[in-house]
Amino acid sequence: MPPTNLDHQSSQRATIVKRLRAKASQCIEQFEYKRALKVGRKIERLRHTSGFEIMAQAYWAMDQRKKAIVILKKGVKKVPDLWLLWDQLGCYCSDQGQYGQAMKAFKRAGGCPGADISTVRFNMALVYVRQRRPEAALETIRSIRMLGSGVLAINLASLKVQILTKIKRFRAALRLANRTLWRAKRLRLSAAINSIISPHETGAEVLSRLYVDRATAYWCGTNNRKRCWVDLMRAIELNRTNAGAMSLMREVEHQVSPAAKYMRVLIQGLWHRPLVGERRRPGFFTTFDVVADDPDEALKLICRFEPPRVRPTLRIEECRVLARRPTYPKGVYDVLGYAFFTKE
Repeated sequence: MPPTNLDHQSSQRATIVKRLRAKASQCIEQFEYKRALKVGRKIERLRHTSGFEIMAQAYWAMDQRKKAIVILKKGVKKVPDLWLLWDQLGCYCSDQGQYGQAMKAFKRAGGCPGADISTVRFNMALVYVRQRRPEAALETIRSIRMLGSGVLAINLASLKVQILTKIKRFRAALRLANRTLWRAKRLRLSAAINSIISPHETGAEVLSRLYVDRATAYWCGTNNRKRCWVDLMRAIELNRTNAGAMSLMREVEHQVSPAAKYMRVLIQGLWHRPLVGERRRPGFFTTFDVVADDPDEALKLICRFEPPRVRPTLRIEECRVLARRPTYPKGVYDVLGYAFFTKE
């Protein structure tokens, strides 16, 4: 049967969607989240489900997490048999501490045609870890078939390291952490730093989490501050928004002060390289939540979260004291993304 005009239109639409998806991924990699949102809306108008996925990623990166979840709920309502959207919704609910909603989403994902059951069960096990139910997490992990040496296998091993650390099997945790980092290097995750290599994570985010896993095992099992700190610095270099790394840094340093205050600090700086398609290095704004005695100390704590070439350019644009925190460990508690602008 010769190709019809309908076949040609379908082929054209698929080509357009493919090009737009690539553009959206590039926007997200370059922190251009508003542009990614516009591209995601175009894809949605073409009635392709990846539009919901892209818009949710962009909102999440902009720290508009409720909007990201709303978008995914809209997506699963329109396409209730697509496991990827249910799985992404479950992951975002889990990250927000909405564990009941997360488990419901994962169960729906697992019931969809063509679902990757291993991925869904892995994410369910992660919920159990966050609920401090290590035995339930281990039982769920055991139900996952052998995964070989891919990214999901690395994520599964990462989760096992976290569980082994929680149940105080520190030597086993360190052995597995070392093997997992070695496997990650063989997969060349460092060559895919800004690429989405698993449904919801970049190569940088996966590697950063692996270093925090090992740092935690070092700290809890051996109290080896030096090795722990080296891994934490690697983790922050790869993913400055890694909440686990921030928490462990504060625990390791454990500096409290009667004069400490919780501050929200708007930082201005100059990026260390031009963005794609540009010739000049852009300026940027970013926001940190920090506990410190004063703005100068806050800036010193913040500097560790930015690339070395950027640090000399950092200055405080605005600093608001939100509360006194004399019992809180000093350090960074939260960081938002970058807002770039062209320097005149």
